[in-house]
Amino acid sequence: MWVKDGRARLGVTALLLAVVGALACNGEARPPGAKQPSAALVQTSGLSPALRIVAVTDMNGYLEPCGCQSRPLGGVDKAATVLKQLSADRVPTVLVSAGNLFFEPAGSTHGAGSAQHDDEAKTEHLWQAEAMADVLKRFGLAAATPGAADLRYGAEQLAQLEARSAAKLLGAGRPSAQLIERGGMKIGVWGVTDAGVAGEGSDAALLESAKRDTAALRAQGAVVVLGLVNAPSRTARRIAGSVEGLDFVLVAGSEAAATPPERVGKATLLHAGKHGHGLLVVDVFRGSAASAPLDDVSAWTARERGRAAKARADELAARIAEWKKAAGTDPKLLAEQEQRLAQLRADEAAASGAKPPSEGTFAARFVELAPEVKDDPELTALLAEHDKRVNDHNKVALAHLKPPKVAAGMPEYVGSARCESCHESEFAWWRGHAHGNAYETLVKVNKQFSLKCVSCHVTGYGKAGGSTVTHVEGLIDVGCESCHGPGSLHVKDRDTDEDKNVHLEVPEPTCLQCHNEEHSDQFDYAKYKAKLIVPGHGLPLAAAPPQPAEVPK
Repeated sequence: MWVKDGRARLGVTALLLAVVGALACNGEARPPGAKQPSAALVQTSGLSPALRIVAVTDMNGYLEPCGCQSRPLGGVDKAATVLKQLSADRVPTVLVSAGNLFFEPAGSTHGAGSAQHDDEAKTEHLWQAEAMADVLKRFGLAAATPGAADLRYGAEQLAQLEARSAAKLLGAGRPSAQLIERGGMKIGVWGVTDAGVAGEGSDAALLESAKRDTAALRAQGAVVVLGLVNAPSRTARRIAGSVEGLDFVLVAGSEAAATPPERVGKATLLHAGKHGHGLLVVDVFRGSAASAPLDDVSAWTARERGRAAKARADELAARIAEWKKAAGTDPKLLAEQEQRLAQLRADEAAASGAKPPSEGTFAARFVELAPEVKDDPELTALLAEHDKRVNDHNKVALAHLKPPKVAAGMPEYVGSARCESCHESEFAWWRGHAHGNAYETLVKVNKQFSLKCVSCHVTGYGKAGGSTVTHVEGLIDVGCESCHGPGSLHVKDRDTDEDKNVHLEVPEPTCLQCHNEEHSDQFDYAKYKAKLIVPGHGLPLAAAPPQPAEVPK
């Protein structure tokens, strides 16, 4: 169900998206519709970064977002635009990734059809992975640590994708460390993953590998050492707190949105969210030699610290107000708490102020790939070509797929047109609703045969007597039976047994088959239901307006 507006791919945890995913390029919360600022760094100290790390985590093969979201985030065409902006100041840059890169986990809520027909979807999955590899080669991806989904079709297939992307994949049976040089500076990158190779994924093995590689990279002259970790957060934290000489740990495997840097021991944890919603940009201000641990001077971090301090202060202020109202409150204890509140307010003010960058510091920000970011024309063309290739292939290759047969005595799908004769007003309302035009949005962008999209744009997909990716005649769009159930027996006899008949009441699980967090971040069953129960659909049509009385002649 990946379609945008216009050229039009229509289209995640909602609360996280609102609070963290809606960060502008400097980590500042920005209202929907606001103009996207340039990703280029604005320096206030006159000091230029010695190195820029650009990172993504858990891409999951996402080339573009599902446009059904309230604010679709991501898209490699938008990433290309931002990367070009970042290159304008000529700061030496290294692009890295951790977590699933080429493939999404099996059974993901994105693309319901892919889980149902994994064998048939293999070609679509592989072509998407190849397109991602081509994109990453254009971007200049230097190193990545794969996730479990990247081994979905075996180590040999992953090796082919590695070669196609021209990036170095670290871990999962491959060399685990790489020395990269940018602008005369040596950067050490190592990777560990709990996916794919027996005996390699235990906590002890990952920690030992991180220690060994960090020491080796430092011995080779690495000025900055970055670890790429695809493992549980506790493992990444243990590594960050235990490995000497480590500067950064990029952590994958989280469903959370991008989070500000976090110091653990002498290293800093980094997380860039998922699905390519944005790029994590870390500017490092360090000379040609390694020094003490880098201090975080990110405005992003300062704001989060300030917000946390404010929350603590506000909570205490509310309690003090209650204590003042209560009889018998000890004045001495109250005065002590008011002093504590004053200190918290001072901490709040101090935490909110970001320091200017200086030698031995870094500044991180999250560059959100929001709808306001312009698409790169070359990448847009690549995506369109990919979509057409998949569509043309599936139309032929998946023509053999038929819906399961209906058990004797059970209803099958007949299509919304059969409902019109008895439910004329309901049918007319449906035709004007987005559900009644869902299939056309796919046709416009060559996605009607995509297994990632079609299941939520047709009626009875994959169900007995329903539709498949190519067998959709009479069942295109999200029809009456998508919500009320198959209607063949109801058409024959409206008094059909209740358990086999269509149902007026639509339970929430029916809606959640498509209106899940991945595709419909603002879905609220009660609110959506209220919008669907209207005159002509669930309510009587409004009475005809009174006619003027006839004037006697």
